[in-house]
Amino acid sequence: MSIYRYPVVVEGEGTNYGAYVPDLPGCIAVGDSSEEVLSLMRGALRMHLAAMVKDGDPIPEPSAPEALHLVPGVETVHQLEIEVGVQV
Repeated sequence: MSIYRYPVVVEGEGTNYGAYVPDLPGCIAVGDSSEEVLSLMRGALRMHLAAMVKDGDPIPEPSAPEALHLVPGVETVHQLEIEVGVQV
């Protein structure tokens, strides 16, 4: 098992929220609330990293949250810690 901690950017309002991991292109989630999108992102991030590990792809170092260029008042950053266990 390996533990990964990545920043996740969340944007949205009302019942339209999206999230993405800047360090992992294509790792996204959408939901009706910020809580739902973060829950869905946890699963998306776990599957994305597990596929990378299984395929032998290099896992990029996570960006520092303070280094991300966010749209003020629109985007927020959260840290998600994911445990990935893959048998190769």
